[in-house]
Amino acid sequence: MKITVSELKTNMEKYIELAQQQNISVTKDGVHVATIISADSDMTSAYESILDEAYSEISQKIYDAGSQYEQLYPAFSKVANMVGLHGGKELGHADRMQYYLGIIINALLKNDSYKKEVASWDTNLFLLSAQLHDVGEAAIADQHLKKTGDLTESEFEEIKNHADLGVKIVQQAKESLELGTLFQYAEIVAGSHHEKWDGSGYPSGLKADAIPLQGRVMALVDVYDALTTDRPHRKRKTHKEAVEIIKNGSGTHFDPGLVEAFLAFESDFEGLTGNT
Repeated sequence: MKITVSELKTNMEKYIELAQQQNISVTKDGVHVATIISADSDMTSAYESILDEAYSEISQKIYDAGSQYEQLYPAFSKVANMVGLHGGKELGHADRMQYYLGIIINALLKNDSYKKEVASWDTNLFLLSAQLHDVGEAAIADQHLKKTGDLTESEFEEIKNHADLGVKIVQQAKESLELGTLFQYAEIVAGSHHEKWDGSGYPSGLKADAIPLQGRVMALVDVYDALTTDRPHRKRKTHKEAVEIIKNGSGTHFDPGLVEAFLAFESDFEGLTGNT
């Protein structure tokens, strides 16, 4: 069967299901861009072909904007929100993450232990690229991401693959757009935001300072947003409950120094969620 990217985008679930019985060739402007072999074995190709449209928009905006990163936010936000909705996140996830990251970055610039490294970052580029941290979820079956009951071990293992898949998708975009610098932070956070301070995270089981600081920062704000918004499997926590969970995760899930910085500015987080 042959379909276009537009057809796939319009009725993705239908064609992913059909791919269980037959190979589906995906084309764009008459050119083959992907083959969906089955929902289990080649979800990446299906979603990469859809993301290709968004990357094309990003590429054109990069060409038009030059180094003015702020002009690229709408295009990156489009990718992030598309992936977020596929994963069952509340609309606005990308914007909330930008806000939270800004708070933490400002806090770390006042912290002697972190300010030198954080000051070396291109903050605008980091904030822009960080929107792609969960892009690998685009290649995960939405019935797993949106499941309301407990995940089976195999389902959780598939979801965990989104970190490695995210790195691959970012690398593909980096190569096709020939703009490695733009995606340097995206590749880092996509692959490390589920690592944990005590080494029990994934995909690589990195521990403590072996986890890139950008990934450690993203881990904390990502968990805060997850806790304070509705998800398919649970209702949101209050701000106070989320703060307590993050505080209790200091030294296990999270970098203790980052938790300290978060606690010093946690009231600014509450101002966005409105959850007390």
